[in-house]
Amino acid sequence: MRRPGFTAGEFAIVCSIAFATSVRSVAQCPGAWDPSWGENGKTGAISALAEWDPDGSGPLPPRIVAGISTTPSTTSAGHLLCEWRDGSWYPIASEVNGRINAILSLPNSDIIVGGDFTGTSSLSFEGRIARLSNGTWSAMSGIVSFGNSSITDLARLTDGRVAATGPGLRNNFGLPMVVLWDGVSWISLPATSAAGQFIEALPAGEFVAASSSGAISRWTGRGWVSMGTGVNGGVSTLRALADGSLLVGGGFTKAGGVACTGLARWLGGSQWVAFGGALSAQGQSPVVSAIDVLPNGNVLIGGSFFNAGAVNADYVARWDGTQWNSLPQHVDAICDKIIATQDGNAVLAGGFHTAGGYPADGVALWSPSGKPQLSAVQLLRSASEGGTLVLSVSANSGSSPVSVQWFRNGTPLLNGPGGAGPTPSVVFGGVQTGVLGSGPILLTITNADPGLSGAYSVRLSNSCGSTVSSATDVEVASVCDGDLNRDGLVDDADFSIFVVGYDELVCP
Repeated sequence: MRRPGFTAGEFAIVCSIAFATSVRSVAQCPGAWDPSWGENGKTGAISALAEWDPDGSGPLPPRIVAGISTTPSTTSAGHLLCEWRDGSWYPIASEVNGRINAILSLPNSDIIVGGDFTGTSSLSFEGRIARLSNGTWSAMSGIVSFGNSSITDLARLTDGRVAATGPGLRNNFGLPMVVLWDGVSWISLPATSAAGQFIEALPAGEFVAASSSGAISRWTGRGWVSMGTGVNGGVSTLRALADGSLLVGGGFTKAGGVACTGLARWLGGSQWVAFGGALSAQGQSPVVSAIDVLPNGNVLIGGSFFNAGAVNADYVARWDGTQWNSLPQHVDAICDKIIATQDGNAVLAGGFHTAGGYPADGVALWSPSGKPQLSAVQLLRSASEGGTLVLSVSANSGSSPVSVQWFRNGTPLLNGPGGAGPTPSVVFGGVQTGVLGSGPILLTITNADPGLSGAYSVRLSNSCGSTVSSATDVEVASVCDGDLNRDGLVDDADFSIFVVGYDELVCP
């Protein structure tokens, strides 16, 4: 299942901040990992991933959403649909009572999910499929689930219809099938042995269905068509390419009669070819469990293998159009989910515990550019005249060490007294070098002056390039004589300070 089209936070005094990467080209950067995705706000294992635009055609950037179990086990009773935002996972809907297997983001920002669940604490979902709109779940009635089974995959076709499949979708004879949602109701397609596990949209309203046993067929709009002899083993993932061809991953050794090792490309009709160099798994059969395509056309794969072509590539590898490449220091166990993001990065999930040598609890972001990625931005404390202004950013651990430069109104800040201009303030952290990105990177300005108000931004740099934040307005509020605690208010707290000082005959 993929999104349609086949195209391969906050300094909050009053507003949020967005980021843009600089256009500096540095050769031979290996890429960098951000393992914080497995730490902050994650309650359990990830069962599904997708990219979601929270406001459709609005100004907000896309975000990653995930099905996350409420306990460390993916088979736990409850699963949450969560978004990654401002450096942490946040639930965006109430808990469903079973595993989420597939997530489909729609252009209007609605989300459809399928899985093993039957509802929430207050709603029942017929057919183990539901729609989320503006944070509220609703059923998509009309599917009859066969037995105690599940929905395993969803796809949006080029004509806007939604396709669903899973072991629980069967006709009156118990044969597996695919159903289509036309915006009003579900339509059952003729049964096929290829249904029941995976579907992937193709151009012109067509799609491919595959089963875990290896059966694979193409729906043309009028009927099911064979794709040659298919593959001779289990299918684990499908990924359509921009030219209409299809990558198929799994545990097979032949596709259309052509020798391959867990990864093949269907070119149309009955024509199949091996893709890239051979994969190997140290005496075992390699399995490709996840495939996606970066915006630059590079293909990422994950699964159970240790070599891709002549390259040592434990569990993950990148095809650049000519040869396989490893990701720096790999992951330490199977990767079975990959989502390439529109900003050129990729989020990987699976059973691994480290990524790039850093602790990563089953999910991590990989940036092929190797430039620092700003994973969290926030204002730790607001400031009034005479107080302390503290701004904070965090970068991905894998981009360390980084150099830091803060700016006000486009002018670089310096460390020490007067580092922010002709004010009595003192700047700490305006310029930093050799910083590890795993912790907060702080800008602290003491004895803040109203003259410090302005547009603040930050640039993080390493040997691979720079990431620069957009500017956001920060205001240091003036205080009046009665505001003794300099919180911007004249209230009982200030009177208490006055009383204590008056009683002691000292200046408060």
